[in-house]
Amino acid sequence: MSSLLSDDEFKQMARWAMIGRLTASLLHDINNPIQAIRGSLSLALEDLNNAEALQLYLDLGIHESDRIIELIARARCLYSSYGQTYAYLNINYLLHELKALATKELANKHVQLDLQLAEGLPPVWAVFGELSQAFLYPLLTLSDLISECGGGGLALRSVAMPEAVKVSFATAVFPHPLPKIPLLVCDDIIHHYGGYTHQSYQADRSLNLLDIILPVSTTAK
Repeated sequence: MSSLLSDDEFKQMARWAMIGRLTASLLHDINNPIQAIRGSLSLALEDLNNAEALQLYLDLGIHESDRIIELIARARCLYSSYGQTYAYLNINYLLHELKALATKELANKHVQLDLQLAEGLPPVWAVFGELSQAFLYPLLTLSDLISECGGGGLALRSVAMPEAVKVSFATAVFPHPLPKIPLLVCDDIIHHYGGYTHQSYQADRSLNLLDIILPVSTTAK
């Protein structure tokens, strides 16, 4: 039996590697509010006869538990992509959710993500979790490259085009064109939805750009 992976198996491994990396970051995010809940409950036990203090500790516990619920809900949307149905998606909402999911990971890499989102974007017909993975892959890849340079800014933009939506990753951290970034997971998903990716460099601004263009009409191919 051959030990070589098929193209589909390699792409699937790349997806799980990306998800595993984000999971580690999410577990760290979840641990902090869990510790806060534990601390607030311990303090509440010490002040059972102090109604004001007890209310404060319980409110803190509820607030932190809401944070955990929110993080898990976001993760579920990403990880259970194959169990979701197609819908008309608000790309700006999706990008906001990705930023929230990757906040800890980006902070660890000293990457400052700036969302520059156009209003009134037409919706895109897609599966939320699957399309999220398509944007998450270049986000994490670029954050690694920026981290190797000591950190810096990364802009994530959305723009309406004729019968399409363009999402761009832009960074001026590098004073030279980046080599072509491998986008195994991203390209596979974007092509499935009839879109494409394009990488370019604006020499006058030392700006590296990665554009993802998605059609907004019809259904997935």
